[in-house]
Amino acid sequence: MGIYSITTSLNQSGVPTFDSPNGWHTSYVTKILCNRAVLGEFQPHRRENGKRIPDGEPSRSYYPAIVDEELFYRAQLAKSERRISGKGRKGAAFTNLFSGLAVCAYCNSPMKLENKGSGRKGGTYLVCHGALRKFGCPAIRWRYRDFETSFLAFVEEVDLDGLTNEAAESAKLRLESDIAAIKGELAQIERLMEKTFAVLATDDPIEFVRAKLKEQEARKAELSKRRQSYEKEREQLVSRQDQTHRSKEEVRELVARVQREGTADIFKLRARLASHLKVLVEHLFVATLPKQPNGHKTMRHSKGDGRYFEIWLRDGHGRVVYPAVGDPLRYDEQVIVGAGKGNPPRVSSARSITLSHISRRQPA
Repeated sequence: MGIYSITTSLNQSGVPTFDSPNGWHTSYVTKILCNRAVLGEFQPHRRENGKRIPDGEPSRSYYPAIVDEELFYRAQLAKSERRISGKGRKGAAFTNLFSGLAVCAYCNSPMKLENKGSGRKGGTYLVCHGALRKFGCPAIRWRYRDFETSFLAFVEEVDLDGLTNEAAESAKLRLESDIAAIKGELAQIERLMEKTFAVLATDDPIEFVRAKLKEQEARKAELSKRRQSYEKEREQLVSRQDQTHRSKEEVRELVARVQREGTADIFKLRARLASHLKVLVEHLFVATLPKQPNGHKTMRHSKGDGRYFEIWLRDGHGRVVYPAVGDPLRYDEQVIVGAGKGNPPRVSSARSITLSHISRRQPA
């Protein structure tokens, strides 16, 4: 959940603040999430030329720790990623899972959620912001529920089983959590090293600062090695996963759990899923017309309305899916691209998700 959502949730639930009678504010929530005092640390400071600067090493275990380091660093990673994507108010049920991720394949404008109200042509749609502003983009609308259903059904890397059953979280999700924590700590170390280099660039370098830089470099090397080990373990785990194929009804039920309205935990579930997508997805292009976008070489040859989405994951894998007209749980064509060179696209045409072509598999 983002800063705004956390703030509104605390206020709506009546959670008391520490000292303010005016409720929670986003600035104070941000301060708490970034404060290492939650880990039990205390950093003494001193005043120098009117500025407050650190005075010596932080004292560990000065306070009782209220979260573990892995959770703290996962939060820092999520916060840093939200600076790039995922900002904004999410509504009562975290309506748009693709906020900050989906862009128009024709003009690279962000895809926005548009609510057209009730009625036969009402409902919510994904629409190119450039087209919405009449800025020359030819893109048209894609009904949001249909797009979300096709995405969750065919992008097999999204672990709906683990996300919809938090009590039975898979080993893969635990590894991803550990990797996210390491990435969060690495990001903090990078920022600390940048500040340290800035101090060393002055005319009067300090031996203490040099020692801190050496310490940070050693910690960075250690974390990078551990991250590589976890990522290798995750790849091995995925390659060993059961190759049984989910039926169309099983996929339908998993998607329905994510889209079910009126349940008490729907916001948390969809927020968890949206956060998972931010970590998983590098690029998501949406093409709503049978028109070849510039710079995109994938184009369908089978019948249908021509619209598709193209997704590239952070591990280098990609896929292009052309959902069937009238049934978001079927596709007319799918192109799967493996990571790295020497992995040509694999194409599946006119297949339902009940067939083996949509089961979990290794890229060709």
